Amino acid sequence: MKRHALPALLLPAALVAAAALALQAAGAPSVPRDSAANAEFLAELDRTVVADGPEAALATLTNHLATAALSPGDTARCKAALARLLVVTKHPRRAAAILTDELPLARGVTGADILPALSTYINPPKDCGDSSPYRRQQACLALLRSPAFAQRDASRAKALSLLASVYERRSFCDLALAALMEAVDCCGKDDADLRVSLLFKAAKVAQEMRDTATAERCLRQIQAVEKVPYATARRALLLEGMNNILVDQFDWAPTPDRLEKARALIDKAIDARPSAISNADAYSARRSLMQAYRAAGDLDKAIAIGRDLVDNPPPKSKGELRIAQIANQLGDILTEARQFKLAIRYYERSLEGHVTPKQTHLKIATAARGAGDYARAIQAYTDALPFCDWVEGKDEIEAIKRKAAIMSRAIRRYAKATSAEELFSEESEEITGLQLDEL
Repeated sequence: MKRHALPALLLPAALVAAAALALQAAGAPSVPRDSAANAEFLAELDRTVVADGPEAALATLTNHLATAALSPGDTARCKAALARLLVVTKHPRRAAAILTDELPLARGVTGADILPALSTYINPPKDCGDSSPYRRQQACLALLRSPAFAQRDASRAKALSLLASVYERRSFCDLALAALMEAVDCCGKDDADLRVSLLFKAAKVAQEMRDTATAERCLRQIQAVEKVPYATARRALLLEGMNNILVDQFDWAPTPDRLEKARALIDKAIDARPSAISNADAYSARRSLMQAYRAAGDLDKAIAIGRDLVDNPPPKSKGELRIAQIANQLGDILTEARQFKLAIRYYERSLEGHVTPKQTHLKIATAARGAGDYARAIQAYTDALPFCDWVEGKDEIEAIKRKAAIMSRAIRRYAKATSAEELFSEESEEITGLQLDEL
């Protein structure tokens, strides 16, 4: 039979009455009261969620709490399960009241018993009905002050990680980082995977704060964790290299020593055998390195890295769009270095991946003018026109047509008084000195 949602304030009483009537009608036995039986009941409750849905499980649990003689610990475990079901059935504020006001005072319950409910509340299903990060923050803080999470163990570490995620959503990155570092300290020798996960999160938050020194320490700690998986250590090494070329507390102009350190670490991670870095991650790292060298003004090294990425892609690469994007950026660097003919080649390469065709054609026109290839520049302006918006972009269209026309008239005018060889030579001041306003 289809169930209809009841108002939140009437739900408990209605569920209790319905469940009690159902039990009486079926002649059901009394509810088990010892801890082992209660644990079995909670396990069966999970199966009820799968088989009959969370509303049916909520009715069963509400009746259990109302009729069973439970110990304080078993009551708290059932309340934690109740909070979790309330979130799933879109009653998050009632769940918040249980997590914030009732469970912190409970005795005989552990953090591991409460964590599933807290995790579901902090990361609820879509459209749960409550998007308040403040209430989630208060629930975490209340529970972390409770006896259940007093022990510095994996449960407290996971609760602190949930709190950090709430802080991060609220843009309190400094508090998030402090929570994560405390969580790392709560990890024991047997919690290596948890420690590594927390350190990755801490490094990410530190980078968001532009605290690259703390991020570097976290990434190095990952590599030093006992029995850390080989691939995980290589990934941490790659991120450590990239960390040296991220924005720090000041303007982003990487120093030569940071650039060389970044390059050495990135190459070490990528070239390690057996290979543990994906093509996508390797490309991303080297692309960042290319951009860093450009920002530092070392265009030659930026060009060398960019050409290697575009001209020597990995076998069976599925990153055609990524390669095209790098080719487009490489064209920009080559134009900046006044290597115009080579820039045109890589801009044309980027068009194979359909990367911003209008802007790329306009870039080709600029590079062609710099190279003295005016026929190619006019062609590039013409190629850009079909990609313009013929309704909203009328001014842009007129500007492009005007540039092409000015160049065409200047070439024809000069052609009357000179040979073709002189016309297209770079020494032709009348043409090379032609001024065109950029869009």
